[in-house]
Amino acid sequence: MELGGLQRPATVAALIDGALAPSTKAMYGQVWVQLSDNCKIPQEKLFPVPVQILADYLASMFEAGYSSSTMASHASAISYGHKIRGLPDPAADFRIKQLLAGARKYRPSSDARHALTLPEIRVICAALRVIGLDLRDRLAVRAIILLGFFALLRPGELVVGAAPAHTIGNSDVQITGQKLRVIIPSSKTDAAPACVDLLARPSLDCCPVQAVRAYIRVKRHSRGAFFQNSKGVPFSVKKLSAILKQAAAAAGLDARHISGHCLRIGGASHGALKGLSELQLAEAGRWRSCAVRRYVRRSVSVLSVT
Repeated sequence: MELGGLQRPATVAALIDGALAPSTKAMYGQVWVQLSDNCKIPQEKLFPVPVQILADYLASMFEAGYSSSTMASHASAISYGHKIRGLPDPAADFRIKQLLAGARKYRPSSDARHALTLPEIRVICAALRVIGLDLRDRLAVRAIILLGFFALLRPGELVVGAAPAHTIGNSDVQITGQKLRVIIPSSKTDAAPACVDLLARPSLDCCPVQAVRAYIRVKRHSRGAFFQNSKGVPFSVKKLSAILKQAAAAAGLDARHISGHCLRIGGASHGALKGLSELQLAEAGRWRSCAVRRYVRRSVSVLSVT
């Protein structure tokens, strides 16, 4: 960032720096290092990047087998590096946009993760009884599944993943009457805490509030991550994915493309089918701009709304 004549440079720098999540800043930094190495340009002399250098860099990524979405992510990181320095953005050049469009055409990105439907959520929860989990673990996993689906939470927010700081702890979950409040400490897109409120639906057999309440009744451990197994060990993203696959297979579903993210994808798709707008879904799932579109899986039929 290059802004001269500031009276409060430290505050300005801190506010601008705080706009990006730590994981995003780390990813951007890795892209700049990779670009520097690829182009054999010292990092301190990397910016501004000429359009032809960026075009060659993206072409080299394509030849190396990178997906079009990864190429676009790298272009975004390089774009940010210019904008934050007040420099002309080479990624905004029409030729770079056409290059990325061509990459999407020749190597379209696909997301094989399955959008779990509500009926599938029900049979997976029922199958938890037959895969060898004890009562406490079964109630914990059922609450994780329903909370992930209905609250549109990321796996790493529910259970421990690559960034444990994002995972909800015991003090982050509160039930008052029929209201469940979950405070997400931070996320990959926002360093600030986020609050999710859910009202109980007692008539719904898969109500997430009731599921969390049932888990709290048998929960023994009051420190650390909120979701722990009967031995006091926090559930991990890897363990959650394994349990989901095992339960899905036991329920007769194709488990190959099922993971923890399928809960969030399924919840978004379910909300879209029920008529929630893109804005409502984005707010509920804390997505920025139109990113929610990548998560919604739904078939569109004019006949269905006629």
